Amino acid sequence: NKGLKVLGYSFQQYHCGIYYDGHEREDVLQYRKEFLENIFNHEKYMSKYEGEFMDQIYLNLPEGEKERVLVVHDECIFYLNDRKHELWTKNGKMPLRKKGN
Repeated sequence: NKGLKVLGYSFQQYHCGIYYDGHEREDVLQYRKEFLENIFNHEKYMSKYEGEFMDQIYLNLPEGEKERVLVVHDECIFYLNDRKHELWTKNGKMPLRKKGN
């Protein structure tokens, strides 16, 4: 342990830092705006769900129109208490931990 301290390392609790992925760039904001406008144009062809049991509100579509279903994929991964909480760091910089196992 002494040797690591001499080399500039310290033993501390892991904490998450700020991660910036460019989600506020001008081109990303413009794409998001266009994407949402496009999705809203399809909304009138999508069933609605309401109430405690999420009852489906059926559509009354014009002849020849079909219901549209929005299918999405959420890439968020959450972990709780599945890694060590203390680690050796150099200059107090926390490592960016990899997603997954």
